[in-house]
Order: sequence, then structure tokens, then C-alpha cells
Amino acid sequence: MKRSTIYNTIKRYKKYKTTEDLLRSGRPVKLNNNQVAGLVRKINNKAGVSQRRFAKHYNVSQATISRTINKRTNIRKYKREKASKHSNDQQQRAQKNLWSTVPSNFKQLFHRYER
Repeated sequence: MKRSTIYNTIKRYKKYKTTEDLLRSGRPVKLNNNQVAGLVRKINNKAGVSQRRFAKHYNVSQATISRTINKRTNIRKYKREKASKHSNDQQQRAQKNLWSTVPSNFKQLFHRYER
């Protein structure tokens, strides 16, 4: 522990008769340190957790949860990538099967849209 920390603690005790944290100027945070620690435990290494759900649980906005995660933790958020519903081969087979079920007079109308 640094020497200055010890001297500052002694000075604070002599002046205010306490070693606890004192009130500071500025707007207080909406989530205290215990709540942030709980949030980190729930979020860490889990896919598919919802900021909106945590916002409802802690009775704050989703923006507050997002800001807390960004500024008060080391967690980096990632958006899940959407997987394609079909492979290229499956898409080609589906289009081919689709055109085989269309009557020939409609094919003549739409021949320029065929691939």
C-alpha cells in the first residue's frame, strides 16, 4: 500500500471522524457496485443474454445497462451473427423446383427474370 494512501486516510479520519467514503458532488450512479458485480456474473461468457431483460430486472433503462457494461466493466458486447437459412446449393435447388411447378404460360411471361 502506498504511503500517501495511509496519510490521506489518517487526514480524512482527523477531519471527518470516519474512514468511509464521503459524499461526492455529481449525479449518483443508478447501479451500485454490488449490482454491477451481479450483472457481470450473470453476463460473463454467456451468449444470448438480453440487456432489456436485465434493465427490467434492475428497474432501469436498457441504455443504463449498456452504459454500465461499457464504462464500469471490462466486458465487450458482441452482436450474434445470423446464420443463413439455406446453403447456396439448397437455394438453387429450391428455385429449380419452384420453376418446375410453374405453368408454361407463366414461364413465358417471366422468362427474363429466370436466372
